[in-house]
Amino acid sequence: MIFAHRTLAFTTASLLVACTGVAQAQHNVFGDFAETGLWSDTANWSNADIADDNTETAQLNPPSVNVARNFTVKGFNNSFGTALQTISGIGALTVDRNASGPGNGIRNVAGNAGGLMTIDTDVEINNSQGGITWIGNNNSAGNVLAFGSNSTLTLTTRAEVVQAIGGSVEFNGALAGGDALRLNQNNITFGATSNSPSYAGDIVFLGNASVVVDTAAGNTFFG
Repeated sequence: MIFAHRTLAFTTASLLVACTGVAQAQHNVFGDFAETGLWSDTANWSNADIADDNTETAQLNPPSVNVARNFTVKGFNNSFGTALQTISGIGALTVDRNASGPGNGIRNVAGNAGGLMTIDTDVEINNSQGGITWIGNNNSAGNVLAFGSNSTLTLTTRAEVVQAIGGSVEFNGALAGGDALRLNQNNITFGATSNSPSYAGDIVFLGNASVVVDTAAGNTFFG
């Protein structure tokens, strides 16, 4: 495992729990109604309306979602009661909250202990108004949000791992980009397949946050 020459940052800054006022996001539901699994298939979405801009939040219900081309959304999450879900494909998702304050971007909201949401496609965090984008779990302390080995999480703007009720977050792919990854909880793991030689940002520990690094020998924890 290769460590960067940069220093990890620690702070005791308090978690912000309120967001500045923004317009209500449109909530689009992906139900795989046409049974193609494709995000790009209009027939798979409620009201035949694909989530594809920074005013729309996507709720992804089925166990498998295929991102075959690039889309931008305000945020995305699974649904309450989802046990297992994998989001994969050759496309990429850009999360643009379009807000100056902090708020949800990617959430595993499954209410089952052990509900696993795996993101195995590329994701860019790029908030056009610069606010912090939260990623993590809600509703169950047993939930796991995992970035898969085929994923690259690009931080064009800041992201923060923050939990509403415990759970764990795993980074098993690559980090890229130049802005900070803020860690505001325990139960965070960089797995054996994590490898981030091009990441130019900082990893910031807030409060009592901790992380387990299992990055394999020869891979780079962060660049």
